[in-house]
Amino acid sequence: MSLTNPNPSNKSRYIGIDVVRLLAMIAIGTFHFLEAAFYQDEIYYTKADSLVLYWLTSYSRYMSYSGFTIVALAAFVMGFSDSLKRATRKTYALFFLFFFGGLVVFPLFWGMGLRAEWDIYHFVFLTLIVLLLLRRFSEKVLYIAGLIGFVCLWIPFWDWESVLQGYPILHEIILGICGQTKMGSWPILPWLGLPVMSYALGFWCKKNEAKLNRWQKSDWLFVPALVASLPNAVVHFRFPDIGANFYCFVNRTGPISFWSTFVWIYFLIRLSLLDRVNKILYQIPLVKHISKMQLSQNFALFYIVQIIYIEIVALNPVFKDKSYTWLGAIACYTVVPVTEVLMWLIKKTYHHFKK
Repeated sequence: MSLTNPNPSNKSRYIGIDVVRLLAMIAIGTFHFLEAAFYQDEIYYTKADSLVLYWLTSYSRYMSYSGFTIVALAAFVMGFSDSLKRATRKTYALFFLFFFGGLVVFPLFWGMGLRAEWDIYHFVFLTLIVLLLLRRFSEKVLYIAGLIGFVCLWIPFWDWESVLQGYPILHEIILGICGQTKMGSWPILPWLGLPVMSYALGFWCKKNEAKLNRWQKSDWLFVPALVASLPNAVVHFRFPDIGANFYCFVNRTGPISFWSTFVWIYFLIRLSLLDRVNKILYQIPLVKHISKMQLSQNFALFYIVQIIYIEIVALNPVFKDKSYTWLGAIACYTVVPVTEVLMWLIKKTYHHFKK
């Protein structure tokens, strides 16, 4: 799924979107590897353990909302390209891919059998269904749904979780269960509001693309918001736990802390739509290459392949030995490039047998 700029003078993709996606995936790869290798909290690498790994984990902690960033970007691109209006077999194959991955493949990796906890795969499956349904209604309904999604992201729904006490499955799916149980990954409330809002925003941006290719006076409102966000974002995301508590930490972060981070994501999306920014980025060879990566071209499959690769590699007990921290550093830094190579091999193999 691509996000392209139809400007006759510049037919490139909006490459800034691809850059943000890559930055988020580096942090996601780090978190997934450390979680798969250890699955315990307070895994803090000091500079004495491994300086390069300390840098990477520090970067990843400040990018704790990378999963949400990916979801928001994907929904924004779907809205911008209006791909759901042209839903094809590829769309339904994507449904099956995430649903099958969430119910069968990854539970087996973790030894859960076929009883999996609610996770990103189920959340994405539900999100795609909701967005497909919304696209069948008028633009007005879509924008109202986007506004409702925005409002939801300002409400700490978990403060009223006592209503769902005694209904563990609904509790886990709707609000997530934290505390000793720690099943707080990707609850519907408030987080379904994020892709719905982003999808509506992408749709609106496409309708106003010609105007948004230039900086508008209203865009200056980002400046005070960004400045005000800095103290909260820096303090809150310095030391999140990695492991069982991580999902509850992220999914139950208050609205102020969430928006202190996400205002930057939407600001970067806004910059990416500017013709001047896009042209500058496209003159940088390394940045231009990012748009050609399988990460940018086939993200859904890239994500699945990366998870499988991480789960297999992390089974090696050597990564739990502090004497071999340098191996953990290598593994974390190479998650994205190795997955990229695996994706190219899959692509080559597919085309070979397709002939």
